[in-house]
Amino acid sequence: GRGSKALLSMSKAHAFVESREYVTVSDVQEVLGSVIPHRLILTPSFRREEHAVEQVIEELLNNVDAPKLSGFRHEYSA
Repeated sequence: GRGSKALLSMSKAHAFVESREYVTVSDVQEVLGSVIPHRLILTPSFRREEHAVEQVIEELLNNVDAPKLSGFRHEYSA
């Protein structure tokens, strides 16, 4: 949906700022906190807690494994 498109666009922009033409897992991790907070639906009791959104994002980053790349070549031949 729109959230995943926004995450991809921001990740690409972050990679560009880092002088790369490709997106890495760290690009996604760096921009996640800027892209998804308003897309999270928290319970009213959790929403009242201070820094609740930051806690959710931190848990996502710490507990969701990055995808494994299969068939990725680490060396490129010219």
